[in-house]
Amino acid sequence: MLFRSWEQVPLKNRRLMQDVVDQLLAEKVIAAAASPGGEEGPDTPGVQPVPPNGKDTSMKYRKKPVVIDASQLAEENGGLIVGWINAEGGEANLRGGPGGGSRGGSVLIETLEGVMVATPGDWIIRGVAGEFYPCKPDIFNATYEPA
Repeated sequence: MLFRSWEQVPLKNRRLMQDVVDQLLAEKVIAAAASPGGEEGPDTPGVQPVPPNGKDTSMKYRKKPVVIDASQLAEENGGLIVGWINAEGGEANLRGGPGGGSRGGSVLIETLEGVMVATPGDWIIRGVAGEFYPCKPDIFNATYEPA
């Protein structure tokens, strides 16, 4: 049932909802939102939509120090990369290079987001869950270092 105002909600439901809101406020799961009159009350059980800093909702995160397996795709190792991915449970195919052979070819990798193309110079990463995906060299160098 949809209620157009707080007053239309049956009293026992309002009390239950207010108890839940009060508990969430006490546990600092939500922040209180002021009513237009500047007061909190049962008619304003909402969650504060604007973060405390009043700017954005993003927070800073640091990547966990995990060790990954990676290999850089070069002009001549596409077949080896495809073999590695397929042997480890991934799915990859080699797309021929400029002369029609494997030299300088790209690798098509089945990822969680669909098929991605790795070109010579890209790094192929096996992630923490065993998934494979390509990574551009500048991103790889900014994110990873030898273990």
